[in-house]
Amino acid sequence: MAVATTRAGVAQQAETLQTALCHEKSLQYQELPALAACLIPMLEALRWRGEPRHVAEALPHFAAELDLVDFRNILSNLGYRTQPLRKNLRQLDKRLLPCLYITDSGEAWVAISCRDDVLTVFDGAQQVIRNIATEIETGTAYVVEQIVHDEEGSDKSQSEWFRELAERFRPLVARMLGVTLVTNLLALAVPLFVMAVYDRVIAGNSPETLLYLAAGIVCSAAGWRRYRSPWWRFS
Repeated sequence: MAVATTRAGVAQQAETLQTALCHEKSLQYQELPALAACLIPMLEALRWRGEPRHVAEALPHFAAELDLVDFRNILSNLGYRTQPLRKNLRQLDKRLLPCLYITDSGEAWVAISCRDDVLTVFDGAQQVIRNIATEIETGTAYVVEQIVHDEEGSDKSQSEWFRELAERFRPLVARMLGVTLVTNLLALAVPLFVMAVYDRVIAGNSPETLLYLAAGIVCSAAGWRRYRSPWWRFS
């Protein structure tokens, strides 16, 4: 069963998501990325009862490039927390379904239910609901839990809130730290180049050394330019 044939309760939400992600009325829902296509089936499996505008408001600015961090943030904005569990989907307690499952090869599924060892999943790549009775590739299950607020409007202490937020953004934090390290190392290239020119090239009368130093600088600059664009989005 394709996404377009899901129950009428989420049809308008699917249309809102499609418009917000694609910005083109002519683009079909089946052309959405795998993770983006998993959002509506996940909300349906969770029996979410919000308004379509809540989905549109929860979408990130770069909605057309929806990734795993964006997906978890959307669920958080809609009142659900996610916890990653590294294990095979068949080893997961069936009471934790529905959940998002990312295989080691990068496939995105929504595990809906399990009956008689037959798993019912929504395949984000093919965008169909299918039953699986065979072995499943190892991956990471993202268990979804509804956030229940107390009378004061807070369901956790500040330390628990910070821990959950850090866990959700851990991949981005690691990337930013890596970019910071590389940037600072490259910032030392110019003074080291000048020192080498005075100490090795001029003092030692070795013009060929200058060629090697210049080639190193060019390679470093080219490498940074090659990898700068993917990081720039998170800067």
